[in-house]
Amino acid sequence: MVLLCYLKTALTHPGGAPLFYKSAHPTPGGIQVRPGARGWGRGRITPILGPDGTLHCRTCESAKPPRCKHDSVTGECALKFDHFCPWVGNTIGYRNYKPFVLFVGYTAAAAFFAAFCCRHELFLVSGLESRDQYKSALGGSSWQPGLAGMLAVVISISFGFSLSCFLACHLHIASSNTSTVEAQGGGRASPYDLGPSHNLQQVFGSRWQSWLMPTISDDSHVATRMGTYFRRSVASV
Repeated sequence: MVLLCYLKTALTHPGGAPLFYKSAHPTPGGIQVRPGARGWGRGRITPILGPDGTLHCRTCESAKPPRCKHDSVTGECALKFDHFCPWVGNTIGYRNYKPFVLFVGYTAAAAFFAAFCCRHELFLVSGLESRDQYKSALGGSSWQPGLAGMLAVVISISFGFSLSCFLACHLHIASSNTSTVEAQGGGRASPYDLGPSHNLQQVFGSRWQSWLMPTISDDSHVATRMGTYFRRSVASV
């Protein structure tokens, strides 16, 4: 499941403005485009306002739906942009945020499971098990504990706790219907906050049976108009 979530996150485009949105909001002429504005540290690029009130990106000339941001690493605008993840080599946004969160969660679980499998190495070194108990736990194997086994336990536990904190952070972000970029806005409440239950359903789907699968929920895809619209109150559901 870790590999499946990783591939889903890495190979899924975060989503850009759909064709129907671009057709309904054509980019006005006269935009001073910044060619080649991609890469680290390019800074914020102020979008321009079209005649119909729609924002348009000054760099890629694309209409920008609400919560759409320009990613300076890929040079494209991403729906509900969260961040660029160098570990998966892809931008995290509307279409791959769910598999990304699941990838973090499953990787943390795998790290703790690896530490559990190597627990006897730690028990032996700490004196909680004798060498005979250690061999008995391994089924009489002649395997001798070494530095590699102890390092595996320490690294797995450290990795698991770090990812657990990262997972808790993103679950908080999802439950408040915000993103990493939006959360950096000075602690202001998200205007899209529908309550923890509705917020999580918008990310993981309304059917809890599919919450642990790295698939985008059809109901959320329809309700958000392919990522171009986000409700601002439960009453508008």
